[in-house]
Amino acid sequence: MVGAAAVVIAILAVGVLIIVHEAGHYLAAKWSGMRVSRFSIGFGPVLYKTQRGETEFALSAVPLGGYVQIDGMNPEDGTDANDPGAYHAKPFFAKFGTVLAGPAANYLLGFVLFFLFYAFLFAEPVPPVRVTDVVDDRPAAEAGLKEGDLIIGVEGQDFETVQGLTEAIQASEGSPVPFVVERDGTRRVLPVIPELEELSGRYLIGIRFEGSDTRPNPLGPVQGVQVAALQLVNSSYGVLLGLSALVGQGLGLDAVDGPIGIVRDLSGQVERSSAQALAYIARLSVVLGFFNLLPVPALDGARLMFLLVGAVRRRPVEPRLEAWIHLTGFALLFTVLVLVSIRDVFE
Repeated sequence: MVGAAAVVIAILAVGVLIIVHEAGHYLAAKWSGMRVSRFSIGFGPVLYKTQRGETEFALSAVPLGGYVQIDGMNPEDGTDANDPGAYHAKPFFAKFGTVLAGPAANYLLGFVLFFLFYAFLFAEPVPPVRVTDVVDDRPAAEAGLKEGDLIIGVEGQDFETVQGLTEAIQASEGSPVPFVVERDGTRRVLPVIPELEELSGRYLIGIRFEGSDTRPNPLGPVQGVQVAALQLVNSSYGVLLGLSALVGQGLGLDAVDGPIGIVRDLSGQVERSSAQALAYIARLSVVLGFFNLLPVPALDGARLMFLLVGAVRRRPVEPRLEAWIHLTGFALLFTVLVLVSIRDVFE
């Protein structure tokens, strides 16, 4: 059972990711001379608010994201068409930069957290490999592997590193891999037949795993910068693969983590290792940034797309049409978030 302190830390960490995202929009808008009337964390009824200059900072009741209300971005907000502080009065690059700044802030935070982790806190996982999750109806589950099992190596050879598990799976090219597994103090051999995932071209067996122990191995600032940058790319590519699998394989909402599921997973990370939790938060920040860049109505990516279309056409997309599209997209996304959250509550 995850402790209350770990849950509170996880909730605060997710809140920070949302605040950083919205702060990116807010700071870019202010720098561009736009007027920001509200900075809200959450949606719906306001629980707490305070006025700072022209901006109302609010905490709202539904903790499923946040928003920055920039005057003139919504054509129905009553902003004067000639108002120099309005979003619509600013040049293309000011509007584009303001929208892009939210995801960019998440990527920047992800880089900083990855750097801190790898440069100063990285601890190298060491074998044996502990299975932390087994996916139903995949090769590992069919072979009898269970959560909590220790994978010592393949028959005749123990793993020297945790990466040895992945190397053994890829080297199999689909042939059975005789894993030596320890469960309740007893060793046994479980042959597992990896499956080829066409999207990535890699062989997989359907488990999550970690080293059963760690040894400190901080990489230092120079290598930390390099690895942090690489992790931004790898994390983004991982999200892309996941989305491709979600669409290509017709997976349902069961394959999507909602806010409650994310907090639950992060809470577990906090309990196991605060350093590993830092890396997990860094990945979440990148995921949030990447997801918001998707050209889905109501997300930043769709707003950027409309701006680009307007620039190519040399006249903006009709503001009310764009606003209606974003409103429809928001309603759909909010519905999905609520459904996933309800599922997570009863899991």
